[in-house]
Amino acid sequence: MSVFSRPNSTTCLPVWFRFLSAVCFHTPHQHLKQIKHMFTDNLLNYPRWEQFIQKLVAEWTELTLYSTVVLNANIAFLSVQTPLDSPIRIAIYISTTASLGSITTGLLLLRTISKNVKNTLPLVQGDTACMHLAILHSLPYVFLLWSAILLFTTPKVLRLSEGTILQTGGHQLLGLSFRLSIKPGALILICKTRL
Repeated sequence: MSVFSRPNSTTCLPVWFRFLSAVCFHTPHQHLKQIKHMFTDNLLNYPRWEQFIQKLVAEWTELTLYSTVVLNANIAFLSVQTPLDSPIRIAIYISTTASLGSITTGLLLLRTISKNVKNTLPLVQGDTACMHLAILHSLPYVFLLWSAILLFTTPKVLRLSEGTILQTGGHQLLGLSFRLSIKPGALILICKTRL
């Protein structure tokens, strides 16, 4: 129970966090609410934090399994003979990259956080750090969701448009998706070295 009145800190979120949260299906916002709920008078409740981390570890384990299934489906689609620059193939490449991003971030988070929960406590000092942590915690789910969306909707949408959507910028999209899935892994490794 809090002694002091607590301002509603989720209403005055920065624009960058609201934008990233929208792109990430509002998952970081939900994680931020859960993290903020663990504080009482600006002090972190360790038993709540430990339960939260245990829940996340179970979630990341499941997401890693689901990501490998989606990755397997992507590889199966890639085995079909289509031109290398066809829009469907490029979308499947992006979906494969997102699947790999989900697996990579999930495994790195599992390895970093599940070993020693107490080492993660310095990461929740301050509002901005909590926002960064909320985004980081949501990445395996977000990458899996984007991968599944691309895998299951792209062939249907592109079949209707006769393949003119990604003909020109497909390779740039593939490079961008690869960079977006690699950078969170590097951020996890940087956070790990600071612990």
